[in-house]
Amino acid sequence: MNRRRMLHAFKAAKEVADYEDAAVLQEAVDPQLYLSRNRLPQPFHLVCSKDTVITQLSGGARIDLRDSSVNTFRMTVGDIAYIPAGTPHQIIPTDEGVSEGRSDPSASHHILLEEEP
Repeated sequence: MNRRRMLHAFKAAKEVADYEDAAVLQEAVDPQLYLSRNRLPQPFHLVCSKDTVITQLSGGARIDLRDSSVNTFRMTVGDIAYIPAGTPHQIIPTDEGVSEGRSDPSASHHILLEEEP
């Protein structure tokens, strides 16, 4: 996907694979916006080194959190979820949708597979 000054998120989402987290703004923009199309349950928990904000643009999803005071957050169109740095999270779509994530582009990510505690 080409990075642009302006973006039509729903058209761009057709170019994005499930959980690809494609950066959509120019490279120097901080925080960066990431577009993700979600049709299948995320097969892992993602842990980001910096805080992340997820916005549900279409469809619906459930975010499962580990090591948090909140275990599950249900997302519908327009909902925004704040994920603190270091919190393992997994996105389970309730129907196909598009989400946008905001994060510092220097953030590192770690994947926890389901068999890990």
